[in-house]
Amino acid sequence: MTKTLFLFILITFLAFDLHAEKHKVIPIISIAPQYPKIALENRVEGWAEMRFTINKNGSVENAVVMDSYPKKIFDREAVRAMLKYKFAPKRVNGKNVDYEATYKIIFKLPN
Repeated sequence: MTKTLFLFILITFLAFDLHAEKHKVIPIISIAPQYPKIALENRVEGWAEMRFTINKNGSVENAVVMDSYPKKIFDREAVRAMLKYKFAPKRVNGKNVDYEATYKIIFKLPN
């Protein structure tokens, strides 16, 4: 195997692994979002896919809705809840660092 091919495979593997890590965040503290009144009255369930920064302390910053279903129904409450979540901080070379992550908040009605 040539050195160039080996480096290409290694870089591709590392890029895939880093991308996968962004989707594996598990909250230490998660806050149930307030169910929007209109969704509750109409018995609507859905989700909001969030993108955000987890800071050095594990707090959430810059939370935005990337996608949601149904559109716009759950967005505001998803952002409010996401900003209250806590995650394990990421450590690089012995220091906590900020990192980007995604997380899907599911809105499900009680039975």
